[in-house]
Amino acid sequence: MDGSHNKLDRRVVRTKKMIKEALVELLSEQNSNNVSITDITQRADINRKTFYNHYAAVHEIIEEIENEIVEEFTVLIEGMDLMEELKNPYNLLNSLSTIMFKAIDTYGSILKQEHSLALLLKFAEKLKEAVITPLKKQTKLPKDVLNIYVEYIFIGMLAVYRRWLLAGQKQSLKEVSDILSTLSISAFEGLSKIRK
Repeated sequence: MDGSHNKLDRRVVRTKKMIKEALVELLSEQNSNNVSITDITQRADINRKTFYNHYAAVHEIIEEIENEIVEEFTVLIEGMDLMEELKNPYNLLNSLSTIMFKAIDTYGSILKQEHSLALLLKFAEKLKEAVITPLKKQTKLPKDVLNIYVEYIFIGMLAVYRRWLLAGQKQSLKEVSDILSTLSISAFEGLSKIRK
């Protein structure tokens, strides 16, 4: 029984991977609004019934990919000592850059879509959730003020990555990350000087 269950699981994973790869390829050629389920099934060489066994619509695939990227980053930041990381956010930013680079390499066509702002907002929310508690211990700012400050830092940072991607990646990812690290360190240091 277990053997057939594992075989089924592997088949599901493989089919979903084929669907995602087909979508990513199609998105490198056209806007997500123009990609149909028929396009995906033809590219993945599956029938519509197989597609509907896993997804109801194209946007569900995109959302699942976005959630996978965010989950990978969540696992990474949960393993960090954020009190230490925030003293010098370079490692945190470098980790974010690594995941963004992997996501760009694998799912760049999705990140270039107009609605990819939703992915950036998910990233920003996860970052905010992770750093608010340690930051609260380092500043006298009320939580609602701290939320605004942190959102400003992270959404700005992620917007720079998105703009870099859309502009054709003219600078190296390391150069962009170094600049963002310097700016973020200054911003976090400035936090401790703010008084309500």
